[in-house]
Amino acid sequence: MRILHVRNHEFNGKTLRSSPTAKGGMTIAYENNKHIVTIATAVVSEKDCYCKKTGRELAMQRFADGMTVMLPLPITSRRHVARYLRALFSRYID
Repeated sequence: MRILHVRNHEFNGKTLRSSPTAKGGMTIAYENNKHIVTIATAVVSEKDCYCKKTGRELAMQRFADGMTVMLPLPITSRRHVARYLRALFSRYID
């Protein structure tokens, strides 16, 4: 099982970079099995502070409890799976 943290970001006009905000976000626990990825998530409200430890624990517990979703995976590289999931879910975080 692998863990991915997806955070809200604020754009800084002075440095032209974005930085993660303290509020909101999502943690994804996932396993890649060939062309299927099984995921469980923990979502943080926009009103609450993001905590990696809590998110990881909740997502892993939900995965263990079978509260998962299976998604078709168009790519097989482990590195690309994280990018794919980040791109897929980041639109729901911002």
